[in-house]
Amino acid sequence: MNIEHTKLIIDATKSQTLIVVTKNQTIEDVKSIYDLGIRNFGENKIQEIIKKKDLFENVNWHFIGRIQSNKIKQMVENSVLIHSVNELRYFDIINKEAKKINKIQNCLIQFNVAQEETKAGFNINEYEMIINHIKTLDNVSVQGIMLMGPHVEENEKINKVFKDGKELFDTINEIHPINILSMGMSNDYNIAILNGATHLRIGSAL
Repeated sequence: MNIEHTKLIIDATKSQTLIVVTKNQTIEDVKSIYDLGIRNFGENKIQEIIKKKDLFENVNWHFIGRIQSNKIKQMVENSVLIHSVNELRYFDIINKEAKKINKIQNCLIQFNVAQEETKAGFNINEYEMIINHIKTLDNVSVQGIMLMGPHVEENEKINKVFKDGKELFDTINEIHPINILSMGMSNDYNIAILNGATHLRIGSAL
């Protein structure tokens, strides 16, 4: 890991919440980032959060991977924010598990704004149905939305998806107050910043 390069990215993203993705990283590398003042880390496997959680103090662990229903109990117990809720039944299970431990679980709705078959997420036209559903759940708090940019090299196409994501965020915010727009990863975070991302999920670039 190039510490100076990492410092440059941290400085460039200081207006956003930088979530450092620790997937496949050693504990030593995670500690190096931690020592630079980062306190938001993300994992796509809940087992990795559980393994690393007790090694670092005052860290917010974000679950950013695909959800498996049999892992939701552990997600609720160990995650400050679940980014990738892409089915209504997952909201229901999260609500059930959070209620058991008297917790209000913060979540994001994952949308497939790019409309790619390989990506998970709700259709953007389903937002009203989703909001109406989560309003019936006492132990779930939807803080915003999450999306991924298209897997393409053309910046114009990436920009279009992130622009649409911001418009969706603003539309939902009119009917249900939200404050998190989680979009932008290692290969496209600069474009996400230009389109109003509040949270960035960056791993390999660091």
